Amino acid sequence: MRYLSAKQDWRGVRQAGRAAVPLLVSLLKDRDEYVRLEVVKLLGSLRERQVASAVSHLLSDASQEVRRQAALALAVLGDRAQVPALRTAVAKEGFEDVRKEMESAIRRLEKA
Repeated sequence: MRYLSAKQDWRGVRQAGRAAVPLLVSLLKDRDEYVRLEVVKLLGSLRERQVASAVSHLLSDASQEVRRQAALALAVLGDRAQVPALRTAVAKEGFEDVRKEMESAIRRLEKA
């Protein structure tokens, strides 16, 4: 899996399913914005709720697209414990489209 992630073969990593989760979580701190973006998308699509806490750290990422995608992933992961992190992030968010995605994630989680 490390080989696949190094080659940025995200489709191959996704096929590994749950086995890829530990590697993906470690890549959430990668320097490359593209890597963080792809990893958070993958983690959301794998629907492994236990990664929600790690994903919530991306709500303060330097990249607005990574922050937006983190909010989407949290909504899909369904961990209501992340609502406070989302509320904090909304208060600090400067981009309206990202803020709206965060607010949508909060509403979705509160309904779950």
